This record gives sequence, C-alpha cells and structure tokens, in this order.
Amino acid sequence: DESGVEALAVLRSRGLASDFIEEYDLLPVFFEDDWDAEKKRWQVDDPADAPDVRDGVKYFHESILKVSEQRTTGLVTLAVEWTDPEVAAEWAGILVGRLNDRLRERALQEAQTNVTYLQSEMRSTTLVTLQESIGRLLESELQKLMLAKGNEEFAFKTLDPAVAPKQRVRPKRALTAVVGTLLGGLLGVFAVLVVHLGRAQDAA
Repeated sequence: DESGVEALAVLRSRGLASDFIEEYDLLPVFFEDDWDAEKKRWQVDDPADAPDVRDGVKYFHESILKVSEQRTTGLVTLAVEWTDPEVAAEWAGILVGRLNDRLRERALQEAQTNVTYLQSEMRSTTLVTLQESIGRLLESELQKLMLAKGNEEFAFKTLDPAVAPKQRVRPKRALTAVVGTLLGGLLGVFAVLVVHLGRAQDAA
C-alpha cells in the first residue's frame, strides 16, 4: 500500500543515509585508505578530492545497505554488509530505529494537522450530518495519533533482530585484499527481517 511504499522510499533515501553517516562520522571509516588517522585529515593533494557525504551515501547504498522486499507477504529484509560483524549488527539496528522514528514523526505531524483542521470545521458547521462525518474522520486521526505516539516500531516491526555470528571468520592477511569484498557476505551480512504494518490495519 501507499504507506509501505513510503516506508521503503525513506529506507532507501539519501536523507536517511546522509544523516546516519554524518552523525557517526563514517566517512573516515568508509574511505580509510584515504584517511590519515594520526593527523585526522584526508591524504589528498587537493582538498576538493577528499570524500564528502555524497561519496559516502553512494558507497553506503552500493556496498553496505541491501534492501529486498517480498511483495506477496510484505516482508522486507534489511541487510548491512561490513567486515566487522558487531558493527554491522549495530548499524542495522540503528537504521531500523531511525526509520521508525522518522516515519512516526511524519505521521504525528500529518495527523495533528488533520485533527486541528477537523476540529475547526466541526466548530464552524451546524449541519448534523456534516458534524457526524467530521466526527468519524476526527476519531480516525486521533487513533493515528495514539498509534504513532505509543508504538516505537511504528512502520516496521523487527521479526529477527540483527546479531553478529558466534564464530568470526578471520581471513589470512595476504588474502584480505583479494577476497575482502567476497568475504563481506560472510563476515558482515546481518539480515533484519521486518514486516510493514499498514497504519489502517493497526488502527482497526
């Protein structure tokens, strides 16, 4: 439905990724080969060549965040691929939490605006039939408000939390550069299975 499409769009959005990257200062992590950790600066001749958030978002979407959806069931798999399993699991959990927070905030603002408008219309009309119709709409918006305020897993409910595996794979150092991208699938894929809960269904 429309709310499910919106949720997936936000999950794949540039805004969600850029906020995440900037808050956790992930550019030096993503592009560590270009970062001088001791001097805390980029190892580039021209500052304009230093990676910025646009590069970070592109790398994040192409190499780290994997999202797939089963349209028949509404089940969504969010996977974070990274060489450190603990970090991958942490990032996956943070992203789901941020997604729910962002969608909940949107729903709260929308419902509050609708409630204010409907209350104004209710006061300005004297037609009983119209008051009854407005009353039903107002009740629906108030239910949305209560749902958004009281539900941390507002848009996505986590069915299988992200966890790191018990056994960590440690490739030989000589092989790391050759098979590092392949090992990412073994080291750092932590699926968070989430199912979208339609707001209309929740409110029913």
